[in-house]
Amino acid sequence: MPWTGPHPGQLARFNTLTADQRHDYQAIYDFLCDEVAVTAALDALAKALDTGSFEGFKQSIAKMETDRNFNFEVASPLGPASPDIFLGYIAAGKPIDDIAFAGKQHGRSTHRVQWMMIALWAETNNTLTLPLVDLYKALGGPAGHSWGAGKPLFGAVEPPVSTPYMWNDIVDSENDDVDNATRPEYFNYTMIRTLQPKLYDAMGEEGLAEPVIHPLDMEVATPREYAALAEGLQRDLGRLDGIVHCAASFAGLTPISMQRPDDWLRAMHVNVNAPFALTQACMPLLTEAADSAVVFVLDSPDLLRRAHWGGYGVSKAALERLAAILHEETDETSLRVHALLPAPMRTALRRLAYFGDDIMQQPTPDATADAAIYLLGPQARAARGAVLDLRS
Repeated sequence: MPWTGPHPGQLARFNTLTADQRHDYQAIYDFLCDEVAVTAALDALAKALDTGSFEGFKQSIAKMETDRNFNFEVASPLGPASPDIFLGYIAAGKPIDDIAFAGKQHGRSTHRVQWMMIALWAETNNTLTLPLVDLYKALGGPAGHSWGAGKPLFGAVEPPVSTPYMWNDIVDSENDDVDNATRPEYFNYTMIRTLQPKLYDAMGEEGLAEPVIHPLDMEVATPREYAALAEGLQRDLGRLDGIVHCAASFAGLTPISMQRPDDWLRAMHVNVNAPFALTQACMPLLTEAADSAVVFVLDSPDLLRRAHWGGYGVSKAALERLAAILHEETDETSLRVHALLPAPMRTALRRLAYFGDDIMQQPTPDATADAAIYLLGPQARAARGAVLDLRS
């Protein structure tokens, strides 16, 4: 369909571009309006990315971006950015990893997935005249330009604050009359459906609400990001009934004298600081619920006090104390605190700790997942403040 843009003045800017730019932007817009083509490109992208873990996803999509000459530095605006800042990121070729919550906004990494999906589509079909990274940068205007201090690439005077820029009309449409992959809610839905099909299908078969996936990098997340996540939950879902803290950072068995300080700090940050920050940010929502629960997944205290468990062992001991203190502070409220101690199971962490063992002889984490679900429900009220030990 012809791209005219749903906002006044956008077509005029489009017409100031070169013929090659007009051709390529029109082709990208037409592609994003084609549900069949978008689904096929997302399928191809899902095969190219490592979607088994957030760390694998970050590394694999970053490689795709740098292979195509996008900036290796990723922009992660903490909430809505001003036009100046946002366009500056694009002009510098920085992938946009915004943290806006899913729903009528993008989930984190949506734009990164969107542009690498466009890259695969363009490379497969030999569609674009110009390099994709140049088209991306041109949407931001000349590097360092300012809406207030200079003219954008498209030659228009500074637009009113309420007027979206050309980026919105090509890859981030806000036109409610167009139901296509340029719309945030449509694209987020399609990305979740493609990259996490097993989760999505399982929840659909159970008749549960449409799932929302919101990746959060606990190695680098700041209090503002946790606050933004809680605000998004309130805005888009209206409630929060529980949290399961099962993320963990483990760099391997190492004597303290040889442990890298970065590994130690990472273990403490991911295993203790992140659960604290996430729980604290979400406590207003949790305590508003008639019944809610926070579940902390522990590890064997007898094992972790031994030599070579380093930062991981210390962090897990601290997590146990965090759970105990939080229980004392919330025992008279609707918020329940539980601790869960799994039996040995088939995980990447165990493979790293016991590299000489046959990991396939261990059971899958299904029993631990079932126990976490049990603790989230009202049937576990009598067990609040206790450790559910699955080892026996």
